[in-house]
Amino acid sequence: MHTPFGSYLQQTLDYAPFSDLFKSINATTGTLQTRGEAHVTVVTPPEFDRVLKPAGVTIEEIDDIAKQANIQLSRLTPVCVGRFKGSLPNPKVDADKGTFLLYSLVVADEFGELLAIRKRVFELYRQRGGEGALFQPESFWPHVTIGFDRRDLFVEDGVYKGINFCYAHIHLVD
Repeated sequence: MHTPFGSYLQQTLDYAPFSDLFKSINATTGTLQTRGEAHVTVVTPPEFDRVLKPAGVTIEEIDDIAKQANIQLSRLTPVCVGRFKGSLPNPKVDADKGTFLLYSLVVADEFGELLAIRKRVFELYRQRGGEGALFQPESFWPHVTIGFDRRDLFVEDGVYKGINFCYAHIHLVD
């Protein structure tokens, strides 16, 4: 049985460096939750459930594309720490009213490896007769969610996690 919004594609990352970043950020807020893991979502649950699956694309086919492209070897470059602190533009339920606090590490897919996977998924989608206007491979804002106070936020909430989301510069150390 398929759980709604339970299927997606991600690049899984080692959590250790993100755990340290979470601890540093949470030391200033004291209110954040973490999932205890790190990943970059490449195909979102709403993209799969609302667009790809109805066209006949399976999650197994998406996984095969990712494996052929060696998704786990895709190179990412840290850009900044992103922060959203505010209210959602159009809360759909009472639980979404009020303020939210969310931090992510914005990353760049400088070599286009994750974007190439999304483009391959798009090709398969179009081969299956999918309407091109419903899936845009370039509509992709790679980031790693670090922590949030109430829940994670998404494009569907009106929150974009690209360079527009940058709050603080980062300094990498070995």
